Amino acid sequence: MFFVNINDTLSISNRQMIHYQRPLINDRERDIYMVANYVLVTAAISLFGVVANIINIRVFFKQGFSSTVNITFFAIAISDLGSLLGLLWGGVCVNPLFVYSDAVIVPLEILYLTSGIPHICFVRITGWLTVFITAERCLCIISPLKIKQLITPKVTMATVSSIYIAIMLSFVPEFEIAYFDWKFYPHKNRTLLGLMFTSKKSSNEGIVFFLYSVLGTVSFVAVIIFTIILVQQLKQKSKWRKKANIERGLSESMSSRDRKTMNMVVLIAIVLIVCYIPGVAVSLTTFSMVEFRIFGREVNLFYVAWTFAFIFEAINASINIFVYYKMSSKYRETFCDMFRITASYK
Repeated sequence: MFFVNINDTLSISNRQMIHYQRPLINDRERDIYMVANYVLVTAAISLFGVVANIINIRVFFKQGFSSTVNITFFAIAISDLGSLLGLLWGGVCVNPLFVYSDAVIVPLEILYLTSGIPHICFVRITGWLTVFITAERCLCIISPLKIKQLITPKVTMATVSSIYIAIMLSFVPEFEIAYFDWKFYPHKNRTLLGLMFTSKKSSNEGIVFFLYSVLGTVSFVAVIIFTIILVQQLKQKSKWRKKANIERGLSESMSSRDRKTMNMVVLIAIVLIVCYIPGVAVSLTTFSMVEFRIFGREVNLFYVAWTFAFIFEAINASINIFVYYKMSSKYRETFCDMFRITASYK
């Protein structure tokens, strides 16, 4: 076993209770899962995703921000990059080479505030940005002329900024109850830098886990609802196009870009829904089960469950580049121009 047993920070009576009530996953099993899922699989996906999102950021920046969709995709690329950087640092924290070293910190505890919380924060931001863009596309179908006048690039920038600020502020209570400090670890006979909690832990902990669950679940459900609406509307538009006559060819051509954008948004939303299911499930379990937390009896299961959720979240944050390249001729053109690749833009 190479990870620090986080239960060593509990009181003697609590440790005795935990020993008596055997956890579902022991320390050795936890170590195996975390190395396989976190250090190898998630880190590999995240490394690719970091490069992919840097490319996305450059492409959308080069295209400019005259389009509301461009602004939102640019903001999503930034939040995806932030979430992946958090995962990469987490992979370092649970790497046996780091844990076995003579470092003066406890990696598994440092991981919580420096990797887990920032990652979840950016994941929530991506979720709410996806809510915004799917809602915008729904409104464009219902009343395209009015919405284009109301949701301008300036309004979109203000909304995107508000989402970033609001989500980040929602994580402030976490940093009010948790901090790093020196403490003695008997099994190592050393004083190391680890995770500590303030006196506000008991009063703020419920708020923290409530915000985790609500922010994730509400955005998840909202994306599902708006995606269903978009899919239904696209089906109706498809039937209408089959009945359209030749005189409407110009109008049909003008709306072609909007249809392609909606198809792309739908695909991005569907990928997010599928990849967020594990994370939402773990968040709800964390909120409803006291023992399924970082200092609960099932702390090992808590970590293992999140490693599986992180794999899916890393996939979601990494594969948008393929969606953009396949479905957006404008993105493909800018991408090829940046890397001086000869390709068909249509």
